[in-house]
Amino acid sequence: MSPKELSLLTVFWGGAACTDKESLTKRDEGVEQADIVFPNEDENPDSPATESTPQQDSKPKVVKVERPIQDSSGLIELRERFGSVNGRPNIVPYYYSMGREASYRRINAAISLPGYGPRTFLRSDIHEIMTHVFEALTSTTHIVVYGEGSWGGEHAKKPLKPHRTHSKGLFLDIFMPVLKNDVPTYFPTSESDLFGYDVDFTPNGIGQGKHTDLRIDWLGLQTLILQICKHGDTKLKKILIAKDMYSFIVSKRKAEVAKIPKDCRNKIKPIPEIGPYLFAGRDLMVDHDDHIHVEFR
Repeated sequence: MSPKELSLLTVFWGGAACTDKESLTKRDEGVEQADIVFPNEDENPDSPATESTPQQDSKPKVVKVERPIQDSSGLIELRERFGSVNGRPNIVPYYYSMGREASYRRINAAISLPGYGPRTFLRSDIHEIMTHVFEALTSTTHIVVYGEGSWGGEHAKKPLKPHRTHSKGLFLDIFMPVLKNDVPTYFPTSESDLFGYDVDFTPNGIGQGKHTDLRIDWLGLQTLILQICKHGDTKLKKILIAKDMYSFIVSKRKAEVAKIPKDCRNKIKPIPEIGPYLFAGRDLMVDHDDHIHVEFR
């Protein structure tokens, strides 16, 4: 595997940039994701779905903020929320539990780039592709949390630190759809979970550490990948997933993954566990068991 395919290999937080991390970590402990309320109603008027059995609204709708225009780099910030399950969106950005501005400011300051802006920019055609992907998922009850893309503006061509890639709006991380008590729920993206990037699963999708109550929603992941392949078509370059989860996606070991066609399966690439690396002050093995990494041409 080339270094260009590695992501998240440096420290998210460091030194004085994290003076309030301890208080936030204490706040996050024991808090159910379904109990978190969006912190800024102007940005996030919908709170995450409760853990009662999701009931798709009779007339599914797309719930999203006003779509931003292209910036000076030609990129568009992906910040929409999509769908309506129990009256709340079932596709949301990873900062739903903290708020958009607080999230990117905290991360950028921690890597000594406080003037850099939001971290979910995509090239305009890829923004359109992912909009179609997420809109297609609104006809389901699967819950999807999307992660980081690229910086915009004058920083658009730079790798989105601490990622080694994620530049020019060609990349997007999407966290694993998950279940809690067999019910779709939001992926944990609190600061104590490094915004979702420090959540571990076994090869068969069982959550580890404080998240043993979570299971990967394999059917949801299959549905997501199918839509990415369908709408990405020839512009989709590859989808990276943890090597030890690869067989669950490309084989027929589980009935729900049997429908992924060969041309789509060929774009799914396994990535091995790598490390250890110093990550948020800890030595961690880096694995793509918490998210898929989607790359476009």
